[in-house]
Amino acid sequence: MPHRARLLVAALVTSVLAVMHPGNALARTKDCAAEFSASVSASRIDALARGFNLNGWLDTDEGIAPDVLALAELRARGFTHVRLPIQPARFMKPFSDQAEIARNFSELDAALDQLQKLGFAVSIDLHPGKRLGRVFDAAPDAGLQLVKGLWRKIARRYAGRSPDTLYFEVLNEPSVAAADWERMGPKIVKAIRAEAPDHTIVYALTPLQRLDEMTRQRPLDEPNVVYAAHYYDPMVFTHQGRDWGDGPLRDLHGVPFPLHADDPDVVALQQQLRRDGHDEAAETLTDALNSPWDDGRIDHAIAGAAQWARQNRVPVIINEFGALSWAAPRADRLYWYGAVSRLAETHCFGWACGTTRKGSGSSNAITAGRFLMRTCSSRCSEICLGVLSRMFTPSA
Repeated sequence: MPHRARLLVAALVTSVLAVMHPGNALARTKDCAAEFSASVSASRIDALARGFNLNGWLDTDEGIAPDVLALAELRARGFTHVRLPIQPARFMKPFSDQAEIARNFSELDAALDQLQKLGFAVSIDLHPGKRLGRVFDAAPDAGLQLVKGLWRKIARRYAGRSPDTLYFEVLNEPSVAAADWERMGPKIVKAIRAEAPDHTIVYALTPLQRLDEMTRQRPLDEPNVVYAAHYYDPMVFTHQGRDWGDGPLRDLHGVPFPLHADDPDVVALQQQLRRDGHDEAAETLTDALNSPWDDGRIDHAIAGAAQWARQNRVPVIINEFGALSWAAPRADRLYWYGAVSRLAETHCFGWACGTTRKGSGSSNAITAGRFLMRTCSSRCSEICLGVLSRMFTPSA
């Protein structure tokens, strides 16, 4: 059996074993809480152990409601946490009128009721979206003031819900300069605290939320905060075939994982890219191969972040990671998802995987779709590879 095939078979076996023993990681998380967190309770860290992003519902004007039976099955199979993105413009003036805002909050109320009734912990996650993003581009302080005002309203509205099952994620990948975020981000946290002092806050220390960037920062001078990071390395694998914007990643297809410079398939791919006139894509792939991409390199990145977390006594969650589904080999995506989730658990990090579907434009690139479920493992690989059934009901 070829080396790559053996690796992929091993990954599939690992996922099967995870289904057979879904509680192992959750028990390990309880031990992790004492080591990593001085102020976030073990039960809350435990609740963030395994999750998924529920995009495509409240983060768009044309959202699709999830099917409750599919969600219940996910909960039964060991998922503990839903990261629920919402689009701020739908909940604030001047982007929405009062009637629209009231209707959207009622929809959010119902979503929280549904998810919490199923037994999920939920983190409300502000995803800026295009409309607020344009404000950030033109006047960052004005945009962040809008976010601060919205969080006051959200925190006040949901302060009465159990802080053990509802978390507030301040802003996804803040699209402002790092200096602006360092100045304004803590002020938004304090605004939330003033309305809901007992709720755990999920916080991005840097705009891109990379693990390596996080470790160069100091945590906030605030208790009861979980630090959120995203993982999309190597980009030549996770974002190959990207169909929004320009750039060489658009021309990459069939990039494998693990990724080694001496892999005959990789060598052949580089040659084909040059024959097709995609020299920039070939160079991008070559640059990514300065050292092998495999489990060891993922482990090194997460281990470095775990050391930072241990030194600062703060918990970390990798609450977004994924690979676009239409260009990377399916078995390799399965292997990558399994490696990231397994290594996150090994280093006491919770995780919430992204969900993908074929689409055009950034709003469709890493978002949930209408999936057909055959199986669902207790690891995130199956949900993120589009094997869910009935996750979304047809639009009315």
